[in-house]
Formats: sequence, structure tokens, C-alpha cells
Amino acid sequence: MGGTSTNSTGNIILQALNTREKEILALVEKGATNKEMALQLNLKEVTIKTHINNIFKKLRVTNRVEAVLLIKE
Repeated sequence: MGGTSTNSTGNIILQALNTREKEILALVEKGATNKEMALQLNLKEVTIKTHINNIFKKLRVTNRVEAVLLIKE
């Protein structure tokens, strides 16, 4: 994933995510807003929100900061 530096724990966690979710998580890590992600990926903002909620469920976190910290563990 892009500039994301993960160790083995982070890599194991990322295996739970599909390609689009990994792409969105990389953008979350860079601080992109939902609107910015939607424009960059040519998706609707509601689709981005759905992907982010799926990421939170799969990683068992409740917010963006927790998600990014988890993949950096």
C-alpha cells in the first residue's frame, strides 16, 4: 500500500481488507476527506462512507485514527 509502512501485524490486519478498502485506508492515512477520496477515486461520497464503515467493522475500530494506528502496529 502506497506510503504506508506496516510491520507483520499491520500486514496481517490488511489481509482482511479488499483492494478498494486498502486504497481508501491509504487515503485516510494521508488525511483525505471523504469528498477528496470520492473525487480522486471517481466514486460517490456515500460509497466512500460505506467503504470506511466496512473498514471499521473489519478492523474492529470506531474511527479513522484507530484504523491508521492499528495498521502501523
